[in-house]
Amino acid sequence: RIPMPAIRGDHVYNFWRDAANVRGLWRRMPVDAYLAGGADWEVLLDVDALAESEGEDWVWKGSTCLRPEYRHCLLNLSRGGADATVVREFDVATRAFVEGGFYLSEAKSQLSWQDADTLWVGTDFGPGSLTDSGYPRTSRLWERGTPLDKTPEVFGGEQTDVSASVFRIWDGDTPYDLAYRGPDFFTQMIWLITEEGYMNRIAIPEDASFQGIFQGQMLVSLRTPWQPADTEYPQGALLAIDFAKFMDGKRVFDVLFQPTEGVALRLGGVASTKDYLVLNLMDNVVGRMQRLSRTDDGWHTEEVTVDSNGTIGIVSAAEESNLLFYQFEGFLRPDTLFASRDGGMNARAVASLPEFFNADGMTV
Repeated sequence: RIPMPAIRGDHVYNFWRDAANVRGLWRRMPVDAYLAGGADWEVLLDVDALAESEGEDWVWKGSTCLRPEYRHCLLNLSRGGADATVVREFDVATRAFVEGGFYLSEAKSQLSWQDADTLWVGTDFGPGSLTDSGYPRTSRLWERGTPLDKTPEVFGGEQTDVSASVFRIWDGDTPYDLAYRGPDFFTQMIWLITEEGYMNRIAIPEDASFQGIFQGQMLVSLRTPWQPADTEYPQGALLAIDFAKFMDGKRVFDVLFQPTEGVALRLGGVASTKDYLVLNLMDNVVGRMQRLSRTDDGWHTEEVTVDSNGTIGIVSAAEESNLLFYQFEGFLRPDTLFASRDGGMNARAVASLPEFFNADGMTV
């Protein structure tokens, strides 16, 4: 297998399981060492050793780390693989759980860092705090040192929703706090929480997908056609608009991608680095990538050169640089990890699964 990288600052993180580490190792390595083919991983947490020492059937369920240092992380640990997890704060620098740090008992919790001492948290607060699906219905702003039950509710959804939460996203160094309601798995409603605490609805269709904010531009992909003003935008399109102007009522979008009969934007096919958007497309079942950038004249689209006749998957994109990892697999090329320091351009292979037959002289 290829140890797949998740970029956080100047390190790549990886969770690894094998015959000797059944529950897994959470580990990291400097980006430059990883690109050079290094194998000297710094083990941050040995889940097998933790389970043995605590007498728990721990299963790793992921981490959420505080940018930009990525030193403090919220680790999700499940008992036996259940959906509900225990959340514990971990210090990467000391490779230990934070004594007296943030802790949530077993529940289907949803958390997001606001700053080093503040979390948006949705969890089981007691009767009425969960939806009929068992996920958080409410969200609170939890300050370090404050008892969780003394933390006031900030946002709440409906009992019949799948879930509701508040989370923080970043556009460079600019944060946005967003409240979210998911009535079902295919629709969503989102509000911007202002510094004054007001909830301003982001008026996109409920079946559209909010893709984040990039260089001040809100990105939206459409599941069905939408005509917010004089122009109708087609199903499957990816749209961009100045976020501040949109919240003031502007409804004229830039179309970053528009599907054709054989070309579509893949689900989860939008990634961003510091300077670029990267789109993962399917062109008659063949993978393609495009790199988009903003100039004084608007958006500029370039085709990214990749191997032909294969499938592409974006693995990880950096926030602080233009480093991008993606996978390619074809009939004549095994699953290969590529790295680009230029938002997809000038990529090179850094790891590959073994070849099991000689493809010389073969074409697809």
